[in-house]
Amino acid sequence: MPLATLAKACAIARPGETIVLRGGVYREVLRPRSDGVTIRARKGETVRISGAEVIDGWTRETDGNWSAKLDEEPEKILRDGQAWEEFIYDRTARRITLKGGDPRLHIFETVAREQGIELGGKTRVKLEEITVTNTSKATK
Repeated sequence: MPLATLAKACAIARPGETIVLRGGVYREVLRPRSDGVTIRARKGETVRISGAEVIDGWTRETDGNWSAKLDEEPEKILRDGQAWEEFIYDRTARRITLKGGDPRLHIFETVAREQGIELGGKTRVKLEEITVTNTSKATK
């Protein structure tokens, strides 16, 4: 039965069951609630669990730079999946400003999660054809 989120699938899967993920980027932590669950990509599709969130709501400033509201100071910024250090974070305004780089031409993300998979003591959990990227543990 199709479900809208990875969290919902992980919550209801029972031992011996398989969760099949459609191709795409999942921006949530994979947390199976049962032992003995298999989680895999649908055949021929690419699944990535990302520890990063897309930054949106960009505004072009009068100086030509771009800025966006960002509630937390970013640990790391990515542009098209690669580390990007050409930014300033204003703690008072809680805004990030890019120095160069047009967010209309690239995907800018901030690393938001420490990890992409949390087993919490679960055993016999199998992951097949799933990639985890951009977590703070992996990027330090």
